[in-house]
Amino acid sequence: MSAPLTPEQEAEIRAWLAAAKARDACGACFHCGTPMTAKRQVGPCIYVEPCGCRLGQGRLTDAQGRRVARITYPRVDTP
Repeated sequence: MSAPLTPEQEAEIRAWLAAAKARDACGACFHCGTPMTAKRQVGPCIYVEPCGCRLGQGRLTDAQGRRVARITYPRVDTP
């Protein structure tokens, strides 16, 4: 069993999650900040184009909840 997080560690994780959520909301990769042009499904993994960062594992779905292999986004400049 791992040791509990210190308050500093917990604050660092919360700050990273808030920054990742803000980047995703403005159409940027939450790892590197590159503006997303698309997300693509490769096996169980979801990747961002054009940077190639892996977002995680799961099922990429469209707005209607249907599984898709790729979702494209309009170009958005990050702040």
